[in-house]
Amino acid sequence: MKRSFLTLVILISLVSLSPLLQSCGKQAEQQITIGFAAPLSGDQAQIGQDICRGTEMAVEQINASGGLLGKKVNLISLDDKADPKEASNVASKFVADPNVVAVVGHLNSGCSIPASVIYNRANVPMITATSTADDLTLQGYDNVFRVVLRDSDQGPAGAIFAKEKLGAQRVAVLDDKTAYGKGLAEAFKNKAVALGMEIVAREAFNVGDKDFSTLVTKLISAKPDVIYIGGMYPETSLLVKQARPRGFTAVVMSGDGAYVPKLIEIAGDAAEGLIASFIAPPWNETPAAVDFVNQYKAKYGEDVKSYAPLAYDATMILAEAIKRADKADRAAISAAMHAPDFSYKGIAAMYQFDKNGDVTTKQPYFYIVKNGRFELYK
Repeated sequence: MKRSFLTLVILISLVSLSPLLQSCGKQAEQQITIGFAAPLSGDQAQIGQDICRGTEMAVEQINASGGLLGKKVNLISLDDKADPKEASNVASKFVADPNVVAVVGHLNSGCSIPASVIYNRANVPMITATSTADDLTLQGYDNVFRVVLRDSDQGPAGAIFAKEKLGAQRVAVLDDKTAYGKGLAEAFKNKAVALGMEIVAREAFNVGDKDFSTLVTKLISAKPDVIYIGGMYPETSLLVKQARPRGFTAVVMSGDGAYVPKLIEIAGDAAEGLIASFIAPPWNETPAAVDFVNQYKAKYGEDVKSYAPLAYDATMILAEAIKRADKADRAAISAAMHAPDFSYKGIAAMYQFDKNGDVTTKQPYFYIVKNGRFELYK
């Protein structure tokens, strides 16, 4: 009797849940789901949250305009903590969800590369607004795209800038041992050597380092005109902050990972004169970006930090690909983005992709910290 009663209860429960399960299934069918991944906590959260907001604003605009293919877009955001292992876990979660048709992310090249392997196995298109390591798009995957420059574009341009604009002859090159930092630093170093500059120091540090006293001592002894740092803003800001009080006067250069207001907040006056490269001209001086910048500030109560417009563009590129494919299918989205006639005019640029998924725009802009803010170098 007890067993029969229990069976009856289970059957009644399943019948009562049936409409709910059907409803959830129908809801998924009525949505197009896009994933987002970046560090939303930890030292690099300022950039992660910035690009998350850019993606959110794109999704909100798409939905306000009627959605895609008659369906609303659903955004799922996950924190990869700037950790390659966690990025792989996040990627596995996305590919396991059949409703996720594409992913905007990740922030760090060291996270994007292992995650891309997982996305590729499931034909999930990924587009990053920030990862610059050449290796990301040299894996032969047709589902990987980015809207930023490669290290091999940005690094050599930095070396040319150091030679022609700063008159550098003796340079020190540093990196944070990540795919991004090392790739950027090596690209700079190789071009610097080709231009006849002397590499007086080649050093490395670890992500998360706080004490740079030993490294600063080595740099002071090397007497460079310029030091180039391949790394992100947390370590770059601390290194500069600890070097300047000791009389270190060399010009400090870095890539887009340093083009973040938080760097100036951490380093204070020591950040003055630091030069960083970035893919786009100033957002508030770019006609196509003015509305976005104003809407961002109205929505979040603060200015764009760095990559939010690029994340917005990346999301809108996916939307355009879905429209052209005329279906929210993983493989079809990638194929649409590789089509010879595919292009999208975004906030930062007119985007077209080569066979590797790289943008055809190659020229970075250079910024210098003046009076506590980044200004376009003129």
